[in-house]
Amino acid sequence: MLQDFTKLNPIPRSFYMRETVVVARELLGALIVRTFGYRKAVLRITEVEAYRGTDDPASHAYRGKKGRATIMFEEVGHAYVYLSYGINFCLNVTAKAPKQDAGAVLIRSAEPVFGTDLLGRQGSVCRVASGPGNLTRALKVDRAFNGLDLTLSGPLYIAPGYLKNSETVSSSKRIGISRGTEKSWRFFLEGNCTVSRRT
Repeated sequence: MLQDFTKLNPIPRSFYMRETVVVARELLGALIVRTFGYRKAVLRITEVEAYRGTDDPASHAYRGKKGRATIMFEEVGHAYVYLSYGINFCLNVTAKAPKQDAGAVLIRSAEPVFGTDLLGRQGSVCRVASGPGNLTRALKVDRAFNGLDLTLSGPLYIAPGYLKNSETVSSSKRIGISRGTEKSWRFFLEGNCTVSRRT
């Protein structure tokens, strides 16, 4: 699919004002735009996980509006960035329907499609942004991005993307959790080489 990656507008806030699981699935194929001065890198989202609020025991928001999870209860369309196990930063976007108390979508993997040389990693395109830690390292995203409005053009935002005719969306249980394991709230592009190996 031909697309001008130099002219990309953010997805509007209304997109994120829906049920978190629906938003998660529909973020597949969307484009993460990371600007570096006058240049930008663009990655297509290939794997996500949905996390709700106090009804989701796997969510940071399960115990209510406090600590780092506070942002999940507030305005949608913002970056929620946290450090996982003291090692990897994870990038989420807040999303919830008006009747939900909280929600966010974890972006697990993405496929570089433009400006790959800006991502600071050599080797297979398949592994550059595969997994939450690799993704944030490639994007040079850390806690300083926490709370950033992703519905505005800036250093980091999400733009409308595309799915190829040959691509199929699949779902599974979320990875690396011990509670809420019965929910198939992980969505990914079947067969895409960037998707986490564990399914």
